[in-house]
Amino acid sequence: MSFTGDSCFELKPLDVICHIAAVIEPIGFMQKDMIKLRMFEVIAMCTMATYMWFKTDGFVLDYKLMWSVVHLLINAGHLAAFAYEYLSLHLSNEEQSLFEGLFNIFTRAEMRAIQRYYDLVSLKKGHVVAEVNKKLEKLLLIL
Repeated sequence: MSFTGDSCFELKPLDVICHIAAVIEPIGFMQKDMIKLRMFEVIAMCTMATYMWFKTDGFVLDYKLMWSVVHLLINAGHLAAFAYEYLSLHLSNEEQSLFEGLFNIFTRAEMRAIQRYYDLVSLKKGHVVAEVNKKLEKLLLIL
């Protein structure tokens, strides 16, 4: 077995890029956090797409290159959506205390995602929020 010369086991410098991508991808799949998995996958697919671009002399119809770019775009899109949700979170003082207390199980992005599904209201004493044998229209969290 030789890593130089004219054998079938020849390792060229460009091939190292492919091996790096092949190592990064399973590291991503060992992550428990989906965001970290997607970040590793984006790095691996960027590396693989770069390798395939040079390996095929820019032949864009190469299936490995095309699928690397497809996987890259899917995961980059999910990361961009997560970043948008994370950065666009604006909390009132009441929401901030909920986020730091009862809702501390949620990430910023998750809190932003559920924020559009609730209304934070203050009710006056004696306000009827539910009646016996009457179906509720919304889920209520009363503090």
